[in-house]
Amino acid sequence: MHFTASRVLRDKFRRAQDLLRHRIPSGDIAAVFEKALDSLIEKVEKERFAAVGKPRTEATELAGPASSRQVPAAIRRHVYARDGGRCTFVDARGHRCKETGFLEFDHLDRFARTHLHDPERIVLRCRAHSQHEAEKMYGREFMAQARAKRSTPPAAQEPLFAP
Repeated sequence: MHFTASRVLRDKFRRAQDLLRHRIPSGDIAAVFEKALDSLIEKVEKERFAAVGKPRTEATELAGPASSRQVPAAIRRHVYARDGGRCTFVDARGHRCKETGFLEFDHLDRFARTHLHDPERIVLRCRAHSQHEAEKMYGREFMAQARAKRSTPPAAQEPLFAP
């Protein structure tokens, strides 16, 4: 692997090499880079998918009506592990999507309809397949309008109630 790095990145890498000298005395570039990526992956998986060593609660303890769209950590952890960290969409030929990026927690019954976080009714889907499933349920036109509303600045939107 070859790439051009900025001076700032080079300085950060040298700092990491220095900090890891007790574990990697040679300062081997590949070993330091691998260690850095391991740490980054662990941190992001913890943030996005609540992947932790000793969870406080189980997903089944949290299933039920929700006051927020935010999927609880225990359910995110359960779904991520069950789905293997990849999109669960299966096409008409039986092929499962291989995407592991842009993953979203997708409520099979649509959260807007049920307001439930049931771990058995939530799956991982890539953004494209999540949008595809939403269009199948709500219709392409409705979803286009919903996306347009989200991308329009609040001041430009029509008021919810007439004065």
